[in-house]
Amino acid sequence: MTSIDTTEQPVVHRPAPRATWWLAAATIAPIAAVLVALLIRGEHWYPTGDLAHTELMLRAIPRHPPLVGVAARVGTIEDPGSTPGPSMAYL
Repeated sequence: MTSIDTTEQPVVHRPAPRATWWLAAATIAPIAAVLVALLIRGEHWYPTGDLAHTELMLRAIPRHPPLVGVAARVGTIEDPGSTPGPSMAYL
């Protein structure tokens, strides 16, 4: 005579495959839309002001490391001052 196993197996709840696909599509769709829009429109970023100065400092690091920080709004008109050095460029 064979015995019947009456121990209960744990129930594993898995999300339905359809729900998983919808979740993946909802996550990927906005990212894909932004990438396609950027590729089609081809807009470029042109830094100005402080961002332009920072960009120039970052591009100069290999051959001409920056010795001062970006311009700051401290001090007077005659001596405008600067930030505490190029630490942000190196960071």
